[in-house]
This record gives sequence, C-alpha cells and structure tokens, in this order.
Amino acid sequence: MHFMVVDWVVRRWGRLGIATGVAAVMGVAHHRGNATLVLVLVSALITGGLYAGLGFAALGNLRFASMWRQQMTWDVYRDRVWEPHETDMAAQTEQMRKVEARVANFATAHGLERITLAVTGAGIGGAGAAESARSSRTFGHIELGHFWFFPDGVASLPHVVEHELAHIHRNDSVRHILWNSGTAAGSVGCAGLLPLPYAAVAIAALFALHAAASWWRELACDTIAARQCGRIAAEPAMTHLLNERRALPIRLRYASAVTALRSHPPLLLRHWWIRLAPALPRTDQAAPIASWDIGR
Repeated sequence: MHFMVVDWVVRRWGRLGIATGVAAVMGVAHHRGNATLVLVLVSALITGGLYAGLGFAALGNLRFASMWRQQMTWDVYRDRVWEPHETDMAAQTEQMRKVEARVANFATAHGLERITLAVTGAGIGGAGAAESARSSRTFGHIELGHFWFFPDGVASLPHVVEHELAHIHRNDSVRHILWNSGTAAGSVGCAGLLPLPYAAVAIAALFALHAAASWWRELACDTIAARQCGRIAAEPAMTHLLNERRALPIRLRYASAVTALRSHPPLLLRHWWIRLAPALPRTDQAAPIASWDIGR
C-alpha cells in the first residue's frame, strides 16, 4: 500500500514539480538577462524529454504492477465462494465475470494480448474509481471501484467499462504523456524567452490548450461508450457523478470541480454531450453490446 501511495505521488506531482522548477529558473534567468536562446532551448528540450521519459517509464512498469493488482483484488473476489447470506457479493462477482468476458473479447478483437482488471475500494483506491492505461501495443489495464458492481451503480457499469476500453483503444495514455511533455517544454521556453507578464499569459494559454485536448479525449470516449451501450445506459453514469459531486460540502465541491477541469470537462457538459450527441443508439436494445448483458 505504501508503494502505491509513493507511486501515485511521483506520477501525479513529480514531473510537474520538475517542470515548474525549471520554468522558474528560466524566468529568473530571463529577468536578470542571463537567459540565452541556446540555454532556453536546451532546458526546454531536457524538461520535455525528462517528462516524457518518466511517463513512459511509468507505463513500462505498469504491466507488472497491474498483474499484481489483479491478483490481489479482482481474482480474490471473482474466485471466492460466497455464503448464501452474501447475495450482494455473489451478484457483484457475477457482474465481474461479465466484465471480464467483455474485456477479453475486446482484447481479442483489437489485437491486444491482455487487459488486466483490478477492483478498488475497501482501503485500496476509491469505491467510485474508473481508470485505465495502455502500457504497450498489446497490454492494457482497467481499475473499477466497488460501487459500479452494486445495485446503485450497476446500471452505469456498461458505459463505464466501454469508456475505459475506448481510452485503451485510442491509446490515450501515450497522447497524455506527449501533451504533458509538450506543455512542460513550452512552459520552460515561454518563461525563458518572454517577459514575465507575457510568459504568464503564454503559459496559461498552453495549459488551456492542454486542458482542451484532455476534454476532447474524454468526450470522444463518452461518445464511443454511448454508441456501444446506448443513451439509457450512459446517462445514469453522468447522473451518479453529478449527484456525488453535489453531495460534497460546498467548498470541497468547488475545489474538486476546479481541480478536475485540468483533465476532464465539466460533468454537466458531459451529460449534455451524451444526451445530444448525434448517431447514438436510442435504446439499450439497439446498442451493439446489448448481448453481453452487463448491468442486468
């Protein structure tokens, strides 16, 4: 557990700290008149390269970590024989088997060797988590919270699974690393070459562009998921996330919403997008994956 916490801190904040530190040094150097063009370009390239290198190294390590997570979480729940009074857990296990079958079929259809699965909650990750990554051309990983397998969340499970499979199919993990690396390198370049007010505006524009690209990836995956499972299965997922956000204390709610904007569009926008996006199946019965029966 401590390893997972350290890994999360390094992945989330280590590279950002490096980029911020180098950009600050370049800003000070420019202010003092010591920032030559060559120095700035070299610093930007090193920062972007280091950011990308750490990101791809984390993806490379994911294969072994994800296998361990599946063995310690998913396999334990799936293979356990539940007592007669543990009907909720038995129902969860049945949904897990359906998800596993769908993911295996997806991997075969798209030429992937394997997509590992992990379940979070109960002290490891969040009960409402839904995350994915593709660590290589043939290997992916999905983590789902306990909530999605129980009665309150199971209606949204098809959309959640298809959304994460869409990320894997699009290889968004690599896109994310490349965008982050470009933003980090660009920020260093702006800090070293422009006066502070102009540098601040340029860096803000870079981060806005980065956020827009992240928003588009999420909306694209929402669209793909809704095409697979239909609006009737897709809308409850957004409704749950909205209700969960509204249940938070007001300060925490706004802080959570603002923090999420760097990588995800507002939940109301995602809900509106699913409701109004064209060419989506109107019913579950018209959706391509109606036959795999997840959430039923």
